[in-house]
Amino acid sequence: MGCAEDGTPQIVLQNQTLGESREGRLDMLKCSIIVLILLCSATFAGSEIHWFKSIPATNESIESVRCIPEKKSILISYGNQKTAEWDYEKLKLKKEISGVVKAISPDGKSAIFVESDRAVIRTFPNLAETWHIKGTNFNQVLFSAKGQFLAVQQLGMLTIWLTSTHNKFLELQPSGRPPADFDFSSNEQFLAISQYDQYAIAVLDLKSQKPHETLNAEKDTYASGPLINPRVAFHKSRPILAYSDATEAHVRSIFNPTKVCHLNKHNNFITHLQFLKASDEILTSGGRIDPRIIIWQHDTCKVKAIFDQHQDAVSAIDYVNETGIISGDESGQLYAWDSRFPDKAIKLTGHKGIIMDLTVCAPDNLVALSDEKGRVNIWRLPTSFGASTVATYAQQYLPAALAAVP
Repeated sequence: MGCAEDGTPQIVLQNQTLGESREGRLDMLKCSIIVLILLCSATFAGSEIHWFKSIPATNESIESVRCIPEKKSILISYGNQKTAEWDYEKLKLKKEISGVVKAISPDGKSAIFVESDRAVIRTFPNLAETWHIKGTNFNQVLFSAKGQFLAVQQLGMLTIWLTSTHNKFLELQPSGRPPADFDFSSNEQFLAISQYDQYAIAVLDLKSQKPHETLNAEKDTYASGPLINPRVAFHKSRPILAYSDATEAHVRSIFNPTKVCHLNKHNNFITHLQFLKASDEILTSGGRIDPRIIIWQHDTCKVKAIFDQHQDAVSAIDYVNETGIISGDESGQLYAWDSRFPDKAIKLTGHKGIIMDLTVCAPDNLVALSDEKGRVNIWRLPTSFGASTVATYAQQYLPAALAAVP
């Protein structure tokens, strides 16, 4: 047995010496490894998932989809301020609840639902109401990293609540335009706030309830105008803040104002900015003109990976684990990929329509998305897709030089 020029095994004459026999077996082994590499590479890199379930569409627009793995449920919030709880295995409607899901607590034990005249905190598994906040126009809601605080933005006002006592902790009314984005530090001591059309990023010390500092983005950026739609994101474990202006992002420690890292590879508005789970890497994505997703190493300011398979603006992103990413765009394309090996993506096919929101049910390897036509589709990822999928694949089948790439 030997290898032809095209890499396929061939039968050779058997009247050969012992040395020739050994050499032939070695050639056969090499050939088999090469064929296995090519087959595995083609299978993984070009794989597609066609299987999916669909929850019956309604005439209502969908505001959000959220997964509750412990209950095998998906919460679908509609534009009529109603939320339907569906069993995602039996595709059976369990119950309907008033309000739209805005956020789920870090421990996964409660969620906040926004109704016409209040925001209601409900606990799982029965979604019973525990307390509520009166008011209207709740634009953005965010739990702190450990769930101690709840930040609520309404009509340009930002209020911070203590989840343990249900009391208002702090009330902020930023000068000028309303907040565009905000995020808590991992130790829950700091709150960063960005504003539309402003240069300043405010960092508030929640312990003293006084401003920690104001980041002058005008000095940090190459942009010629104020921040259009600035994003802010704290590192998962350290006091490192990332924030964006029109076309680039910046990263710096809030205790070291002199060291600023500029992430300036995008040529369009930055629509997503976030740290990956349990890592120092940062994810950014642009709009229609530049729909790439770029993974950055924050301490070196260098690009680590680029995912460029989207042909339209990325509209939704979620995570499977520390490195696994699910991303969908406005053309309806949906991909599962690993931030370390973005060229080995799995395409989730069968969906048509703008992807509005998506959620991952990690324990069951499910992905659910909603589109602009009120549909919810559910895919099951391969059971092997997870934190070690691509790394294991690389170690087994790729040359050592490639497998060792960090």
